[in-house]
Amino acid sequence: MSFPFFKDAKEVSPESAQPFGSGLTEYVIKTGKPLLLNKKDKDEYTRKGLFKSIGVASELWMGAPLSTEKRIIGVIALNSYDDPNLYDDSDLKILTFVSEQIALAIEYNQSTEDLHKSEERYRTLSEELTDSNSMKGLLLDVIAHDLKNPAGAIKGFAEFGLENDPNNEILDEINQSTDSLLNVINGATTLSKLTLGDAINKEELNLVNIINRIIRENKAQLQIEEMTLNMKLKGELLVNANPIICEVFRNYISNAIKYAMKGKIIIIDATEEDGYVTINVKDFGKTINKKDRENIFTRNVQLGKTDGRGLGLAIVKRIAKAHDAKVGVKPNKPKGNNFYIKFST
Repeated sequence: MSFPFFKDAKEVSPESAQPFGSGLTEYVIKTGKPLLLNKKDKDEYTRKGLFKSIGVASELWMGAPLSTEKRIIGVIALNSYDDPNLYDDSDLKILTFVSEQIALAIEYNQSTEDLHKSEERYRTLSEELTDSNSMKGLLLDVIAHDLKNPAGAIKGFAEFGLENDPNNEILDEINQSTDSLLNVINGATTLSKLTLGDAINKEELNLVNIINRIIRENKAQLQIEEMTLNMKLKGELLVNANPIICEVFRNYISNAIKYAMKGKIIIIDATEEDGYVTINVKDFGKTINKKDRENIFTRNVQLGKTDGRGLGLAIVKRIAKAHDAKVGVKPNKPKGNNFYIKFST
């Protein structure tokens, strides 16, 4: 079993596919039926040997199979750790309806006919394009286009449901997650243009809004690591940029959570001088050695198991270059690191 989408307040997403076991998710796949269980019901099912309780115990669990006419291809599952009345039978019916529509969209795009058409289209492109970089860019555009169709269908179903039930948290989560998926697809296309050295479209963006959105994305992880993020930027901070600029702050913040958790605090602030504005993401973890501060933004360079920052910072540097901006890291006081990006205003 693999987990393409996993968001949980207490458990971390599995890093790889897991053996098919005997948990609640597998039980729904085996039976092919939606299921809503409170803690008492789960204990009863476990006692009867219908499944084994796995992971952190929750007050309520709800799941529906991703079922098509041919087979069951997965499960959508939700749980509540503190509210045993969060979902009821009407929510289960809505989740079942949504899961059926998503399954149809997935199945359609995985069908033999679609795969055959894609294969023929990509083979033709491969034969016609001799420049490998141009071919990669074009292929990515085609793939992104193909992915947007089912993602748009899912979003359409979610929005339709929200029109009739605007306070439904399940549909709202699906709608927001689809927006995130579409942003990832658009971001991949922009990164392809950066790799090929093409110009990217820019517009006036408020970096305060962008950073606040990324902070919300990381709220659960901050709580898990018991870290505090102090956002000192207020109001507007306008720059001429492409939305891909969000990846700079997404990398900085996620790295601070991952590699500086012992410092417990992250501070985001800005300084302005001589026609430049510098945004700082400061942590209080282990200070990076002086000789490593430049290398850390180089492709395929990692400092070690505890200090590795991965390929993400190489992408950050490329994004900054496309915006005529500078990125770097310097020591924070009394300890830790200050990752920054410097724009001309």
